[in-house]
Amino acid sequence: MLNTLVVLLVLFGGLAIAVWFRLGREYRRLFADRHLFGELPNVLAGQKAAAFTLLGKPVESREDPRIGMTTAGLATAYTAEKEGTDTFNHLSLSYRGGPVALAFGARCAYFLLTFLGIDPAKAALAHSRVGIIHIAFLLEPDEVGNFQERALEIPSADRIEEVKGSAEAWRDRLLAQELVLRDEGELLPRLLRDSPDQG
Repeated sequence: MLNTLVVLLVLFGGLAIAVWFRLGREYRRLFADRHLFGELPNVLAGQKAAAFTLLGKPVESREDPRIGMTTAGLATAYTAEKEGTDTFNHLSLSYRGGPVALAFGARCAYFLLTFLGIDPAKAALAHSRVGIIHIAFLLEPDEVGNFQERALEIPSADRIEEVKGSAEAWRDRLLAQELVLRDEGELLPRLLRDSPDQG
């Protein structure tokens, strides 16, 4: 009986160590600078172009170019549609289609906005009840052409730590001021409420 218990403990211990190493390696890839500031912008660039080519059309398959996933498992989607005269841009982030922690997801949202050249103060962020990050912003008609043509703004290696610090400060401010929404359906109303044209 004692021998069986020892064997089971060794097996479970070995399995736990294997899982810990595997998850650790996956998360290290997810947090790596070459992933966040190299691969992620490349995925985003293609999605941005597709979002405007397919403006207002629903996503109907996994083959849609507005949907992508990095090799580290960060799943992203980018859609754009008309909202009156403005263009509503909506991005989402998940980990392999499942939940992503707000602490990490909000930082990634900041990175995406930075790459796109969008002032994070003009965006809205939601962390849904199922753990998906949603980011949205509006473009006025006279901003769309320049936005579409503009290359992504990827920080140089010597600025990455500064951008990370700014991302954490932005996330902390959103949390402190209770500005993180709980549903993607709240994004557009928040943006319209905060729009200078609505004031």
